[in-house]
Amino acid sequence: MNEEMRALRMSGKAANPKRVTREEIFEQLTKNASAEFEDYGVDYYIHIGDDGTFYRCFDAADATFTATITPADYDLTSEEWAEKSPEYFYDRETLDNTAFAEVVDNLTEQVNAYLAEVDDED
Repeated sequence: MNEEMRALRMSGKAANPKRVTREEIFEQLTKNASAEFEDYGVDYYIHIGDDGTFYRCFDAADATFTATITPADYDLTSEEWAEKSPEYFYDRETLDNTAFAEVVDNLTEQVNAYLAEVDDED
């Protein structure tokens, strides 16, 4: 946490601890290169700082979180999965897609739990 934020919280003027919204996680996943395609599924990553800042890569972040979509989430066999192009998955990165929405919700919960823990440490 930066000194300015720490001073604000210590003064009692800060609002509730930093939390991210589902919409913020969705935006980060869809506007950044956040997916890694593996034989077992697609891993989606969120990189975040202790102050709630999102980062595009892990080396600048304080924490990284991941959630995975598997072939079973799309009712695909391993063979069918292997034949799919990245565009197949990009086209399904919507909140109307249950599997992707669950990734968004999972990452939102992970990040908010982390931010609450960091805030408690301060």
